[in-house]
Amino acid sequence: QACSFLRTLSGKWHRVYSSVTCFNGKRFYTFCEETKVLFNDLSEKQIQFYVENFNCLDKAGAYMAQLPGAIIVKKIDGCFYNVMGLPINTLDKALKKAGISLWSA
Repeated sequence: QACSFLRTLSGKWHRVYSSVTCFNGKRFYTFCEETKVLFNDLSEKQIQFYVENFNCLDKAGAYMAQLPGAIIVKKIDGCFYNVMGLPINTLDKALKKAGISLWSA
């Protein structure tokens, strides 16, 4: 299935979405982050190599943007941390609205 995901993404743009919700005991604050990711064109041999040599089976879309992902991701338009798994700036924004600061933790 990982190979199938990578074949589908090869040479194409896709979007990664994350939603963050914070609750301060009175109100919910929800924000969404969208990031566009463009893959390099990948040969079948490259896809097989990536799946066999990098720990991607527990990743959404069977890839990671960091480290070995740099050889398959051509361009990221938006928040890199959203693709990694936690859009920290979006989280910070939601926490601020809820009255919580990451800087005072």
